[in-house]
Amino acid sequence: MAVLTLTIPDDEVDRVVNTFAAYHAYQGKVSNPDYDPVDPESEETIDNPKSKIQFLKWHIIKFVKEAVRAQENSVAILAAKSAIVDVEGLE
Repeated sequence: MAVLTLTIPDDEVDRVVNTFAAYHAYQGKVSNPDYDPVDPESEETIDNPKSKIQFLKWHIIKFVKEAVRAQENSVAILAAKSAIVDVEGLE
């Protein structure tokens, strides 16, 4: 399996990660799936279990998958259109 590496200079990591997360609406707090409104100690929200780095990685992977899928679909559509044969003799 190929491995792609994204290199960000150490002094730019916080800026890149925080700006990317803000741009893509990363939420530091998320709904607690175990929230119990009856339990006074139960928290309605919890810290996001997905870190900003994981969030960034997920978005990059999603972008690549969507780009590949879209391009392959476009190529398949063009191939299908070019394979259509006119029906002779119909008026």
